Amino acid sequence: MELSALLALDENDFRTEQFMFDLHGNVRDNSILDVKSTRNVFDDYDVSEKVLGDGSYSVVFRGQRRSNGEAVAVKTISKHLLFTEEERQAVKREIEYHSVLSHPNIIALYDTYETHLNIHMVLELCDGLTLDQFAKRCPGRVLTEPQARTIFYQILSALSHLAETGLIHGDVKPQNILLQNPALSSEVKAFFFVCMSESERRDCDC
Repeated sequence: MELSALLALDENDFRTEQFMFDLHGNVRDNSILDVKSTRNVFDDYDVSEKVLGDGSYSVVFRGQRRSNGEAVAVKTISKHLLFTEEERQAVKREIEYHSVLSHPNIIALYDTYETHLNIHMVLELCDGLTLDQFAKRCPGRVLTEPQARTIFYQILSALSHLAETGLIHGDVKPQNILLQNPALSSEVKAFFFVCMSESERRDCDC
């Protein structure tokens, strides 16, 4: 089933319980997050059909906060496509790590909702280009010195904040850096952070 269809199912039934039944009729807890959702994402946000991006088990939709009309990005993660416990724990860690980050150059996580089908992460919307796309549009595909200085100062500021929080970035590359206002080469937003703790970093080969 397509992720957009799963999203529609969430909106239609508004169920937020996390309990499902196995083949033997036994109740099992299908929840991933520790904090249980008491509301559905559609209670607080209007989610459009406009897809901003997708991954192996998620789709990012454009949305709007109902209370004030603020534009947001809604990352919908299909639990149906999380085949292993390792993948489920990776999603849980991503949300836990992101929830403690607060920095002007890191995409903000506003809200998180979990239903029996999906996890919805409501994120700060950034409509700009990636650093990779921006560089390709520059003359000779080279940033000017003022552009590079402005952009990389903000990237280093975001990485410094991660370090202060006890986290590191696992995949720093131009494709993962968004520019909120490419015309001014300003307001860098580090996006799609692959975060891990220092202890996890020591235990892996990356």
